[in-house]
Amino acid sequence: QSQIVLLAMLFQCCLIGFLSCLRNTVKNEKIFTTSIDAKLLGTVVHEAPHLSFKERILRKKRALLINDGYSSLKLTEDYKKIATRLEWIKKTTQDKIFTITSVGENEGKSTSVCNIAIALAGRGYRVMLLDLDTRKPSIFKIFEYRRIPSPELVGLFSKEIAITPDFLESCRYKKSNLFLLMNKKRR
Repeated sequence: QSQIVLLAMLFQCCLIGFLSCLRNTVKNEKIFTTSIDAKLLGTVVHEAPHLSFKERILRKKRALLINDGYSSLKLTEDYKKIATRLEWIKKTTQDKIFTITSVGENEGKSTSVCNIAIALAGRGYRVMLLDLDTRKPSIFKIFEYRRIPSPELVGLFSKEIAITPDFLESCRYKKSNLFLLMNKKRR
């Protein structure tokens, strides 16, 4: 009886392992270049954020930013390498707007965007992060920053609302070249 249960569990583990190998997901750079029609700007190693004992007890989640002192040199260099490649693309193609997107949740898009923005702002670029998620905006949570009462972004894009130096200063993050702006939540 117990041998049958053990064999069934072993079979299930093997089946799960086999099916996970067959899934059509991007697992490395080689698979990316063969299956996706886009240029790979870089890869980032996974690193768990450093949490204090109190944060672990309270089960707090915190994004790992390259300027908080807890990230490894490898992680920081990965994001700086991507920022360098974006800088090169900007110089060669004159593109000024970049989008990072994915169909899945909790894949690290917001953390990646924040780290790339920090790297570009550190190089002297003026970077504006727009959090266009109307349901669960996360950029302000990642930066542990109070929510700025932002105007409707449609008004900014249609030039109904002027982007003045005072307005920009109200969006500035800690006297850096990084500006945070989020869309108002839908009611």
